[in-house]
Amino acid sequence: MFGENNASILNSEPNPIQIRPALADIDAQPIAAIYRPFVEESAISFEEQAPDATEMAERIRKVQQRHLWLVADQEGEVAGYAYATDWRSRFAYRFVCEVSVYVAPGFRRKGIARELYRELHRQLAAKGFTRSYAIMTLPNNPSREFHLRFGYEPKTVFEACGHKFGKWWDTEWMELVLSEYRN
Repeated sequence: MFGENNASILNSEPNPIQIRPALADIDAQPIAAIYRPFVEESAISFEEQAPDATEMAERIRKVQQRHLWLVADQEGEVAGYAYATDWRSRFAYRFVCEVSVYVAPGFRRKGIARELYRELHRQLAAKGFTRSYAIMTLPNNPSREFHLRFGYEPKTVFEACGHKFGKWWDTEWMELVLSEYRN
């Protein structure tokens, strides 16, 4: 459904990229560096202060207790990452999750986000998750188009629900069916 279980991607390149679980102690610093501009320079993230490597390592460990955090690794350099978290905290929502993907500037438009998502969603489905939700700040046409191509369906837009940089921002929520209900 989401592609083959292929640990190595983009094998036609001299240095193939490996999709692997994040290692909190090793990957937190480059993950924090990738994320920082999204916090400090855009409304893509509604966070107002970028987490440092220590905070990012804590987040990775927390997420991996129940969900997944993957990185795209090219010879020890983190090219991007994707992760899944609780969509809501109530027990009834335990089979659905929220996902995010971020790619370092020098690695964008090379299929890395797609491969990270493919592996993330494959593993989520194998773990029994039935739905995946992506939430994006609008306007963000590259992210919206990426999610539509990946199979996400638009569900709703919340208008003026986030305030950052002195401006109100809308968010769009999209859904991907990972597996059918199990009643």
